[in-house]
Amino acid sequence: AHPLQPLAESLGDRAIFEVVRVIPRFIQLGVALEAQLSRIERVDATSALSGLYGIEAITSSDREADCWFGYSLNTLGTVPTPSAANFADLVNRSVNPEAEFSTKLDANFAGFTSAVSSRPRYTLLTFDRQPIYDCPPEADEAIKRTIRRLQPRLQDLRAFKILTATENTTASMLKVRVTYGLAQTDPTVPDRGLRRTRQTAAIPTPINARDRSTLELPSGSRVQYRIENLSDQPLFFLLVRLDACGRLTIPDTAERVVRAREVLTVPERPEATAWNLERDPGLVRLLAILSDRPFQQTRDSLTRNHATDSRDLARETETHDLSGEVAEAIVADLDHASRDRLPGLDFSADTYALDVRRWATLPLIYRITDSDSV
Repeated sequence: AHPLQPLAESLGDRAIFEVVRVIPRFIQLGVALEAQLSRIERVDATSALSGLYGIEAITSSDREADCWFGYSLNTLGTVPTPSAANFADLVNRSVNPEAEFSTKLDANFAGFTSAVSSRPRYTLLTFDRQPIYDCPPEADEAIKRTIRRLQPRLQDLRAFKILTATENTTASMLKVRVTYGLAQTDPTVPDRGLRRTRQTAAIPTPINARDRSTLELPSGSRVQYRIENLSDQPLFFLLVRLDACGRLTIPDTAERVVRAREVLTVPERPEATAWNLERDPGLVRLLAILSDRPFQQTRDSLTRNHATDSRDLARETETHDLSGEVAEAIVADLDHASRDRLPGLDFSADTYALDVRRWATLPLIYRITDSDSV
């Protein structure tokens, strides 16, 4: 019998509500090794991964993994279709191997065809086994070197996992609604369904069925966010983004406050910013985090590491896990905001304790598609 079964039976039909979210202070990223790897390859990969802070190699099939390490033939996982110019150049090359490709695009396609025709190479795959766009495999690269090259992406994936532990759309007591999607530069033009809405369960009005589907935007789209605070207190807002390249960013590092019963639009002028322009195809996952207290430790971490721009979190370094530090600072801020409303409750020093009345984390998601296919 489940250890909570007697409690459940004693409650009968009464509803159970989450009051406090307890999160471990140390969370590891589980990297599963694909079965196609040889025994020696698995040993080398396990050794290399064990040397990274917060990263764990998953070698058992009965354990859940966050991402995969294995073979890939190219960065996109598919064989690209050549354009007419590509095809003409390939024919020319077959006749004259010394001929040069006419454009940079053709040279890139030649690299793809070379990768497809050669033996498989090592790369990092997302949880659904899709190749990470920003991690192209390199020829004849040793496993330990590959993992060292992928270390920044592994750190970013771990940081995002830490933050997803704060998702509380159905539990938060804050009344918050976030609408996101294609920026509306002309309010008279309909959105064509290129927007989605997420809200906490504290708002009784249900969202429509369309908002439950994944939003698809063409490459080159500018994304805008509209945050509605229906609570009676000001809320501090933070947006965290994991792009299709596996890079973790805080797109807007300015301190944003959504006043009570008001709406904040970020960015206010989408055409004047660069961080909201989407180019890389693939799945983009975001977390909209709101708290009734400032993100002071997060600001201190960003300032201490001179990361005042969103791109700085994606700096490739083997000596410092910046994204992990910032993610832990965000959770620590939520923990700090909760402690004064949890008197008399004793929690382990190895955990964070978050009061559902103090914060809301809403998951947002959209897919960037190749504009040629839309």
